[in-house]
Amino acid sequence: MENYEERNADFLKSVRRWQEKGREITGRPFSVGTAVRKALTGGAPRFYLTREHVWKKMRERRHRLPPREKPYRRAMWSEIEAALERRMREAPRESRWEALDYVLTRHSPSGFFISEPYAMRLVYRQIKGKDIAK
Repeated sequence: MENYEERNADFLKSVRRWQEKGREITGRPFSVGTAVRKALTGGAPRFYLTREHVWKKMRERRHRLPPREKPYRRAMWSEIEAALERRMREAPRESRWEALDYVLTRHSPSGFFISEPYAMRLVYRQIKGKDIAK
């Protein structure tokens, strides 16, 4: 992952937004687990990858899929490939580079593509850090 720190910060903001949304709906925030699950699948601002990294990985994936690739990572690459193919159909005069730039800057991914256990560690690390600062 190229920009994991930015992705993690955006993910944590999304968890906080989901907890606030829970407060609006029920009068109290969603549990951490519920907020994490909703944030994971509730969309992300972007893919957090550079086009050079994506281009290299897509080229490698055409020859051979990684045998032990994690399911959420495989879903991310499938979504990128599908969005790229869709963009190339919509704008046939664009080069693959231009279409990839469009996908990476304008496509809103379906989620953050990280595992739930990793996401929970991020949240609890942040909570622990806040407790120490008090």
